[in-house]
Amino acid sequence: MSDKPTIDFGAPEAFGSHVFRVEVSATSTEPVLIIEDYGYQGGENGRGLRRRRTPYNRRVQVTVLNGVNLGMLGVREPAVYGTLTHRELAERIVAWGAELGVEATVQQTDHEGEYVQAIHAARERADALIVNPGAWTHYSYAIRDALAILACPIVEVHLSEPREREPWRHLSVISDVCAHRIAGHGAEGYREALAHLVTA
Repeated sequence: MSDKPTIDFGAPEAFGSHVFRVEVSATSTEPVLIIEDYGYQGGENGRGLRRRRTPYNRRVQVTVLNGVNLGMLGVREPAVYGTLTHRELAERIVAWGAELGVEATVQQTDHEGEYVQAIHAARERADALIVNPGAWTHYSYAIRDALAILACPIVEVHLSEPREREPWRHLSVISDVCAHRIAGHGAEGYREALAHLVTA
């Protein structure tokens, strides 16, 4: 047990457990943010505690990864996905993040391998992920396995509610490696995901 003063930002969750603490050492006046990621505790992963230390004044980094066909927002079935273009959606996400004190980065690709590589890259630079893989949600075990590598919290977001649409959309192969799911709330779902990451 550390004798350094700490501030708890939240209790660990049962899944995707993560604790944020601030420590101030006796030899330095600069506060340090300690991020403790307990990762996915079930299945065959068996990952344990990982600690990261970063300057406390550094903004929390959230990477938002949008997948296949989301670049066609505003054109593709507006009645289902809304009229915002992906660029407009990305601008809103960045603004919402700034309101919450979060630095959000938004990426979109129609190539599955690039999506997997973006997940790998997020392992080193992101404190949390928001993912909307699009149709890959329903069958891409490559994306599911890439997400399972991460220890940071992941939120699954969908503009529509797949479970209320065609039967083939009902299955999500990534849900078991995500800590939270938001679906059917349109663009606002991304704002809710950011808020969840800040308050979880």
